[in-house]
Amino acid sequence: MLKLQSIKTGEFAWFVDTHLAVNILNEEAIRQQQIRQAITLIEQRPDHERVIFFGDFNSVPTNASVRRIASNAGYKHLRAKLSPTLITRRTCNTFNGWKITKLEGKWIDDVLTSPTVEPYAAAIMLTDSTRFPVNASDHNGVFAKVKFSAAAVVSPL
Repeated sequence: MLKLQSIKTGEFAWFVDTHLAVNILNEEAIRQQQIRQAITLIEQRPDHERVIFFGDFNSVPTNASVRRIASNAGYKHLRAKLSPTLITRRTCNTFNGWKITKLEGKWIDDVLTSPTVEPYAAAIMLTDSTRFPVNASDHNGVFAKVKFSAAAVVSPL
């Protein structure tokens, strides 16, 4: 978890990266526990309203209790916030296993945003139509362009 702040404006956001359990016994239960712990850590910060939460969640949105838990806490994944027309290569998988990327729409990697962070575009990064540009990972990168909502202003009565 990293807080990045503009020297010029003072505006900031928290960036949270995670890699949830995979290939172990009871992995789904462990992932649920991990996402809850991550959310608890985020929410312990007094200024946690602007959060971009990303990483390898090791579950797909269609069956992911991990994303449901995050969503219930206010952190929605890109496919829940954006129309399909605003997501480039949304039918590609994020995990490629060092091979040609499948077109199954399985995003085990994702970007979640808090309510005050609104994505306006997203994509899976591929150089041609099949592979990540640098073979340094067996995952395709997920990118999101976001804007920050203005903070609520409280006026004295």
